[in-house]
Order: sequence, then structure tokens, then C-alpha cells
Amino acid sequence: MGFFKSFLASLLAIFVSFFVLFFFFLALIAGLASSGSSESQPHVRDNTILKLQLSGGIPETASDDPFEQIFSPGSSAGNSMMGILENLEKAAADSRIVGIWLELGPLGTSWSTLYEVREALVKFKESGKFMYASTNDLGMNEQAYYLATVADSVFAPPVGVFEFDGFYLQPMFLKDMFDKLGIEAEVIRSGSFKSAGEMFTRNSLSDENREQYEAILNTSTDEFLGAVSTFTGLSRSDLDNILNNEPMLGTADAHKHGLISALLQPVEVEDRLKVRLELGADAKLSTINGSRYFKVSKNSAGITSTSTTDKIAVIHASGTIMPEIVSGFGEESGTITVNNFKESLDKVLADKNVKALVIRIDSPGGAATTSDELQFLIKQAAEKIPVVASMSTTAASGGYYMAMGADTVVASPYTVTGSIGVISMKYNVEELMNEKIGVTFDEVRSHRNADWLSFTRPFTTEQAERFQSFNAATYERFLQVVSDNRGMTRDQVNELAQGRVWTGRDAKENGLVDILGGYQDALDIAASMAEIESFNVVTYPVQRTFIERFAARSQNVAMTWLNPQTELERLALKVLQLTGPGPGYPIARSPVEFRIF
Repeated sequence: MGFFKSFLASLLAIFVSFFVLFFFFLALIAGLASSGSSESQPHVRDNTILKLQLSGGIPETASDDPFEQIFSPGSSAGNSMMGILENLEKAAADSRIVGIWLELGPLGTSWSTLYEVREALVKFKESGKFMYASTNDLGMNEQAYYLATVADSVFAPPVGVFEFDGFYLQPMFLKDMFDKLGIEAEVIRSGSFKSAGEMFTRNSLSDENREQYEAILNTSTDEFLGAVSTFTGLSRSDLDNILNNEPMLGTADAHKHGLISALLQPVEVEDRLKVRLELGADAKLSTINGSRYFKVSKNSAGITSTSTTDKIAVIHASGTIMPEIVSGFGEESGTITVNNFKESLDKVLADKNVKALVIRIDSPGGAATTSDELQFLIKQAAEKIPVVASMSTTAASGGYYMAMGADTVVASPYTVTGSIGVISMKYNVEELMNEKIGVTFDEVRSHRNADWLSFTRPFTTEQAERFQSFNAATYERFLQVVSDNRGMTRDQVNELAQGRVWTGRDAKENGLVDILGGYQDALDIAASMAEIESFNVVTYPVQRTFIERFAARSQNVAMTWLNPQTELERLALKVLQLTGPGPGYPIARSPVEFRIF
């Protein structure tokens, strides 16, 4: 027995030593990466081309996840939307930058993000500098081509992928699966368009949901084909005929239809750029990528820095809106809570140099109770400094609710917004437990309705009516908050509400938002409201240092390994984000997370 104890103790010691050394090694890499990120500014030669290589997703802000920074260079600040906007602003002013080369692969990001990047590309071209776009063996889809249409010319290899076949939305429904499992979702909704619970109660789109899906899809289609028409000179009817004919997937067909300028291999694109710059065939093309150029200061690029102490604060509010339920759920889990939002807001209001606040919202909503409290906090802040709500990809339901505390609401034309409605849900798993699994329950209760929210029985008629009444009261509160902010009557809001999702463009037309624009527009509006001409931007939440993030992430990895229940908690969070923190909890959430393919 003593031998085995000694053996197990030695084995444990070896394992712990290996574990510590492993994380020490990663910490060393983190330190090197951190020191590398603070290196002096890269040298930019004259006649340099800024080469923006974009594929996959374009996050709004750079990831500060240390593991992602080490192992995924594409997550750098220069490849985020905010980084791209800053790079384009600098490149337009930088006399050393003569043009931009967009090297595009298939993109998978929101249309509001694409819109902001494209608008920045259009503004760059006002500098008079050239812009070429191309793809390589990855190929190009419609989202990438949408950005490419800003360029002077678009090139692609003779044998390559060029997806040009239109767009679709494909929601998923779980009712048939629930029926087979013996699960019934009891959903109460306020608003005929409030369809967030349809995936549990139907197996196809309702007429109302189909209507809003089509409106979202048509807005993106119109914008895309308008951009293509401007670039190619083809009419909308010409493009519709191409799309409704045989599906296109090759660059040769794209060139034949006049969608791209020439069929060139990547090395031939470099030759074309040398000709543009009047360089010899053997000359070396000087390029700098977005990640390195992001480290170039605005001052070095020719943008005069301001000596003002005035600031505009930006709070990024991204994720599902949730109460503080479980320790650890919050910033790390992509949720907006009162605590993590208020922490940033308190810092903003304590800084006397902050003259205005922009709240950048990207949220499909969540808990109605939390949304109401967030709206109240924002409204209180607006009594002290000007507050602008800037809507990103999605600011719907609870995300829209939040925005109602601001003085001015700005949305991209392609923001998914509105969805003024409320649902409450309860699952009944009686059949699953009793008949499918063979688990039965008995109970003792103190009062007649003590178990009305139990998962093991359905509502009575009286209880269902009370559930509806509770949901309707929350909806009425939502209508009143919107009415107060938008200067409409309750009935006027109710006509636009009903849980219906609107594009930012349509929301502007019906009065649910004030101004169409992007992030930079929101900053300009905030500055105007604060009556300041120059300002510095400070962003919240304040990012922790690389080492701090690395230590926290390492701890999470270790705890996940040592405690597998952590993964169950993460799965539970995903369910909570959709259905709420408990049975009957009122949810102000967008019907779906619109992803256009």
C-alpha cells in the first residue's frame, strides 16, 4: 500500500509540475507578444500601398483574448471594424501611402458592419488615391464583392470561386423534435410579430415573421445590387436576370458578365500595381498590412493631434441582456448586465473631462427587467451629459429598450432594430419525464398556485390568463418608455411595435430612430451636442492588460479541465440567453438573430 501511495504522490507531483510549466510557457509567449505589441512604430516608406487582407468575420472591436491573439493573427486590432476605420482615415492623410490593395476572401459578417467599412472606403477615395481589389485561391462571395465594388478595378484568378447567387435566411424550428421528446413550450407573447418563441411552437414561418424576414432580406439585396450596378454599369433588371439564371460560382463566368475587371493571378495583380506606380518589372512593391499600419500614430500619418482635454466616452454594450445569475456570467460570456454596464457608466460620469457619451449597442435583447434598469441608468446619465445611442449590427427588443434612455438614436440603414414586444415562456416536460423516461413526481404545496411555474405540469386556464396579464403589463411598460423617448402616443408606438423587427432604414422612416449613420457619425453628433470641436475618444469597458487577460483565461481553462461542470454552466447560459433566467421571466428579445447567407 505504501508503494502505491508513493507512486500516486509522485505521479501527481509530475502532473502538477507539467501543468505549471505549461502555463508558464504560455505566459512567456504572452509576454513576448505583449512586448511585441508595444514595439515602436513601423517605418513606412514613400510610395507604399496599404494592403488590407480581409476574410472571414470582421469583429467590431479587436479581441483581447490572449489565446486568440497568440494563435490567430487575424484577430488583431487592425482587422477589426474600428481598426479598419482608423487605418483608412490615416491612409487618406498619409503622404507615404499612395493607394489601397484590398485582398478579399469570403466574408461572413453583418451588413451593418460591411456598410460602415464600405462607407469608410468611399471616403478614402475622396483623397484621390487609387484602390484595387482582388482575391486569391480563397475566392470571393457577395459580401466581399460588396466591398470590392468601391475599388477602381476588381481582379480574380482565371480559375477561382466567385459566389453570385443571391441571399437567403434560414430559421430553425424545434417543435417536431419537442413533440417527439414530449416537451411542450408554453409561450405567451405581446405583439403579433413577436416571434422569438416560434422556433419552439411552429415548424415553419408565420405570415408575420415571413413579412419581416422579407423586409430585412430586401434591404440588404437592394443595397448590394445598387453597389454592383454602380460599379459595373449593369441595370438592376440585368443583374436580376443573371441571378435568376444558372447559379454562378466561377470567376470566368463573373468576368464574362462584366462583374470583374480582369482575370489575373495574384502575382499579375502585383505587376499591375507596379505599372500603376511606374515601377520597373524587377522593382520591389512596398506594402504594409493593416495590423502593422494600425501601430502607426495619427500624428505620423499627418493627422494633427489635438491638445484638448475634452473627451467623448464610448461604452460598448454587446451581447444578450441578462441579470447577474451565476458567478462568472458577464463580460466573459458576452452578456450585458447592470453591474458590468454601470461599472463603465460610473467611470464615465466621474471623469469631468468627458463632455458626451456614445453607447454603442449590439444586442438582440434579453431580460425585460434588466433592459428597463439599463434604460433608466442611461436616462439618468443623459441628465448630466449628452448621450447618443449608436446602433451596430443589432439593437432590437431589449437592445432598442436600452437606447430609449439616450438623447439621440443613430442607426445604420442595415441595423436590425425595433422588435418592441415581450414574450414569456415556460416548458412543460411532463410527458417526457412520465412517459418517455419513466420519472414521476409527487408534491406537497402550501397554496393552490405554488407550483404554477413548475416544469412538470401545464398551466390551468386561470393561470395562463394570469401569465398573459403579467406579460402584457411588461409590454405596456415598454410602450410607455418608447412613447416618452420618441414623442409619440402609446397607440402610435403600438402600431409600430407588436414585436416587429425593422431595418434601420425603415426605423428612420417611421420615427423609431433619429438619424441614419455609423459610429463616426455618432461621435460627430455627440461633439455637436456637447458644443466641442476637438476631442479625444475614450472607450469602455477598459481593457485589461494582456497579462491580466492571460491570467484570467488560463484560470478559466484550468477550471474547465478540473471542473467539467463549468462547461455545463456555459451551455446553461446559452439556454438562459434565449429563454430567460427562469420560467415565466419576461423576455424583450429579437425574434431571431438575422444571419443572411
